Amino acid sequence: MTVGPRSLARPPALRPGDRVAVLSVSSPAPPAELRVGLEALRFAGLEPVLYPSAQDGGSLRSYLAGDDKLRAADLRSALTDPSIAGIIFACGGYGAQRTLAALDWDGLADLPPKVLAGYSDVTAILEAAASRLGWASLHSPMVSSSGPTAQYTFASMIRALMNPDR
Repeated sequence: MTVGPRSLARPPALRPGDRVAVLSVSSPAPPAELRVGLEALRFAGLEPVLYPSAQDGGSLRSYLAGDDKLRAADLRSALTDPSIAGIIFACGGYGAQRTLAALDWDGLADLPPKVLAGYSDVTAILEAAASRLGWASLHSPMVSSSGPTAQYTFASMIRALMNPDR
């Protein structure tokens, strides 16, 4: 018997007015870029909910947004909160593997899928959601993405999350 690839559960598209968690599972988000990204989410009609890890500037270690427990608690809280439609990660960097090691997975497999969007170090979270929860996710820009093409790629991400069938 040949077994094909497992089909991943696709989360519902985001809609105007949906609440989206903004959190860090890795490095601190640059504050100015984070502010711009939050405004872009609001402009797209979404309601960003800023978690403590996204606001931590490296209080414990300069390369980590808070400690491992804070990042894992924020991630679990966003995953289990029924009022949160998805998570658009603040930034990548370093620390996602540490966050995964600290995450309590109990009961998460029974939850309906949510949007998870990000890249870089966040890819570890996206892959863990696929392998442990069976959820599809989007490898995409993050809230504090910057650079010459940031507006274009951010707009493409919003279109993919809010109109996935186009």
